[in-house]
Amino acid sequence: MDKYKSLSKGSKLAFLISGYLIYNYSDFTGNPLLADWLTSVGVSIMFIISLASVSVTKILLWKPFSFIGKFSYGIYLYHLPILLI
Repeated sequence: MDKYKSLSKGSKLAFLISGYLIYNYSDFTGNPLLADWLTSVGVSIMFIISLASVSVTKILLWKPFSFIGKFSYGIYLYHLPILLI
């Protein structure tokens, strides 16, 4: 995270865009194992950005995003018992 914080704004933006593209377009490799690894790399990049960037953290703490996160986590907790019934 310290290395991310020392980057310029342009490099941070390029890092964000590359993480987004790697995450969303990794399925086009044709190799499911490689696609899973690339998806993991894309998610890791987004985690680094969300933890290291104050502005992204503020955006993620907005009430609508917080509500969506809490709601989706609640659905996640209830889906297994519903599937088992």
